[in-house]
Amino acid sequence: MRGDLHPFKEPKYRIWKRNLMGGWDWTKLLINHVRRYLIILIDFFSRYIIGCDIHPSISAAHVKHLCAMGLKTRA
Repeated sequence: MRGDLHPFKEPKYRIWKRNLMGGWDWTKLLINHVRRYLIILIDFFSRYIIGCDIHPSISAAHVKHLCAMGLKTRA
């Protein structure tokens, strides 16, 4: 995408310390011919991975649990 067509010329937020904003993502893995999902929680300030886990499926409960466990380690 060309830079002049990008809708966000400036970021909508400014992060100045850790634990202010984070996000998660998941990817499909194939482990011993069985599909699994790797869920990763990242702190946007430090860009460190706060937590990760592997599950056979994705649900909101998995993400909430990962967020709770990851933030415990960052307190």
